[in-house]
Amino acid sequence: DRYKTEGCAQSVARDARFDYVTLGVIGLNALWIGIELDLNPADTVPTSTAGFQIMENLFCLFFTSEVMIRFLAFKKKIDALKDVRFMFDAALVTLMVLETWVMYFVVAA
Repeated sequence: DRYKTEGCAQSVARDARFDYVTLGVIGLNALWIGIELDLNPADTVPTSTAGFQIMENLFCLFFTSEVMIRFLAFKKKIDALKDVRFMFDAALVTLMVLETWVMYFVVAA
């Protein structure tokens, strides 16, 4: 097991409820993507209406927090690079951060 045995992050990361909540949010995000594709005429988050922007930011915040909690739970941070599931999730979150938060600066420039 690569997680610490003490501390808040490892306690949350090991909790089955954390996994269930994360899976639930993934499901909601999938539904939201479908709704957004049907109803949002904008091409980027910054050019979307407020409701779409709020939802995208909430999902991005949740998934960023989830990856950070899991990262902080590792005993050795280098072990995160050896965890394929973690690396996949981190790559997805990085893309989401680029699309949701970095695009604000690109569009504004």
